[in-house]
Amino acid sequence: MEKEDREVIQKNLVFINHKQGNLKVTGKLTYNNGDGMYTNLRLKKEILQKFSMPLSDPNTTFMYVMQVFTTWEELEKEIKTLKKQLSVAPFLFHIAKTSKTN
Repeated sequence: MEKEDREVIQKNLVFINHKQGNLKVTGKLTYNNGDGMYTNLRLKKEILQKFSMPLSDPNTTFMYVMQVFTTWEELEKEIKTLKKQLSVAPFLFHIAKTSKTN
């Protein structure tokens, strides 16, 4: 992420810290007919319960920032920068394809 982009994010978002303890859950992407592809991602309740404030306020807009890196080196550089500059909840997210069996 470019420095200018990071500065905009820092000015406009308040990052929410998570409670102690690690968590591993498995979920799935669901198909969106309008988009014609798998674009729907729902966070499981167990993930949302890890945060220090309730994420159920209908008057608040909650956002996420997702970055995709092409190399491990780029990811490691961004992690070092984020650790210095932001207090964010670290997430590790993978996308996997399953084979359908009948």
